[in-house]
Amino acid sequence: MSKEEENQFGLVYDGAITENEIGKVNIHSNKLKRILCKIFIIIRKRGKMKKLKIIIDILLFIITIALFNIGLIGNLMHEILGIALAILIIIHILLNFKWIKQVTKNFKKTNTKTKIMYIIDILIMIIYLRAIICGILIANEVFNFHMSSSLGLVLTHLILGRLAIITMFIHLGLHLDRIFKKK
Repeated sequence: MSKEEENQFGLVYDGAITENEIGKVNIHSNKLKRILCKIFIIIRKRGKMKKLKIIIDILLFIITIALFNIGLIGNLMHEILGIALAILIIIHILLNFKWIKQVTKNFKKTNTKTKIMYIIDILIMIIYLRAIICGILIANEVFNFHMSSSLGLVLTHLILGRLAIITMFIHLGLHLDRIFKKK
């Protein structure tokens, strides 16, 4: 069996962990979920949720802009920042889940601006998700699915990247009053 056949997870380095082993790095999603929940509970209790949301939003903005300078940052950093962006998007959704749940539940009753914001947010989520999936598939540094020469995937990733930044600016514009609102 060749090394590529043994390495079914697409990891590109020798000696990569392919299963949980005692004494090696293991990922246990339940532990991660518990840790994240504890962090969010502590933040909420201390009233620092708004600051965390702003920091996450700023990081999302900076990383999105940085991803457009692939010539400056290089492929490896582009892929690493893409992964960081995906993680931050998940955190952003979790931090704003109360709003998402409330608007979803009461969509017919909400005002027009909130409906537009919600629809734009769903659109952004779809665009970013598809851009990230295409990015992972065409990656050749962190992941290697041997699809980086697929012109269709590369073109889709580029187009979705441009749409992501356009919709991100629309999203920011619609949320400015919420960002700067004092409580």
